[in-house]
Amino acid sequence: RAKTLFFAHHRTYIRMLQEEATKAGIQAFIIDGRTPSQKRQEYIDDFRHTTKFQIGILSITACGGGLNFGFVSNIVFTELCWSDSLMIQAEDRCHRIGQLHPVSIEYLMVAHSMDDVIWRSICGKQHNSLRTMDNVHSRPTFTNI
Repeated sequence: RAKTLFFAHHRTYIRMLQEEATKAGIQAFIIDGRTPSQKRQEYIDDFRHTTKFQIGILSITACGGGLNFGFVSNIVFTELCWSDSLMIQAEDRCHRIGQLHPVSIEYLMVAHSMDDVIWRSICGKQHNSLRTMDNVHSRPTFTNI
């Protein structure tokens, strides 16, 4: 069965996602800024090797670097953050050495909300970064929907 990670930005929203998963009978772990390093690795190992957890709910800022979820094939962003680099680093948690499957990445956004504003900002930052690095007019990784 495919493993899925949910990324969010606000701690209260992360807890709410876990509560809703529990109500639906889905076992989920949380990794956020309060999760000790040892516990993080324990959750990752359990997620990789057992059926204890069906999903992981991660903080975009706390899980942007150093974690290997190369066995996960689905990512869902339930919130956006203003930093394009944090979003890309979060995506990269699954694009690791040893990943054997394609990774599906979905962004859940509400039309006519702050999501629109943040998304345009992220797209603009990504476009400017690529133009600067390539010194050409590159197509952005993120695209407007």
